[in-house]
Amino acid sequence: PGAPNEVKNSDSNDPASPHDPGIYMYTKGRGGAQQFVLLEPTVYSQGKTGGFLASAMTYGIAKTKMKAVVGGAHASVRSSDSAVVFYFYFEESQGGEHPKTFGGSITPNEYTLLKFDEKKNSRETVTMEMNAMGSSSGTDENANTGFTYTKVKDGVYKVVSSAQLAPGEYCFLKSTGQAGTAAANRLYAFGIGSSE
Repeated sequence: PGAPNEVKNSDSNDPASPHDPGIYMYTKGRGGAQQFVLLEPTVYSQGKTGGFLASAMTYGIAKTKMKAVVGGAHASVRSSDSAVVFYFYFEESQGGEHPKTFGGSITPNEYTLLKFDEKKNSRETVTMEMNAMGSSSGTDENANTGFTYTKVKDGVYKVVSSAQLAPGEYCFLKSTGQAGTAAANRLYAFGIGSSE
């Protein structure tokens, strides 16, 4: 009694199956089959600055940059596929209430796909630039990879990079307002190619 009339697909590697909210990489596993890998949120520090000397030498005309810095040279989640696909799963609204979300988001349009500037023991990306004329929040245009997305069903989106991803370190960074504006100190990192 009370048993559901419909049996839901529960294959964790099937995009049509229910998944916990989050961003998933859909890539080939060790056996060659496609599988989902959750991108765990990573906290970054936003205290690193660069360009002070150039700014001082040009009386504030040259820009000073604020950078988000993530510890470690490589992300633990990786793919050898430069055309890797991602799926964003958001919880659907229940009974007309506002949807429950991860990171306060309800659409992939609130994120920016960025390529990190790789250092020996860290990964960095610009989140703000300023000079004597003012400041601007936002990511470096050269680091912005761009992506397109398709709504699969309510709360589920398929996300594809605008171009094949070169080997390196990347992340989805939450944005707000204008595209590329960093909203919080959390991102979803991944790597393409070998970490060696």
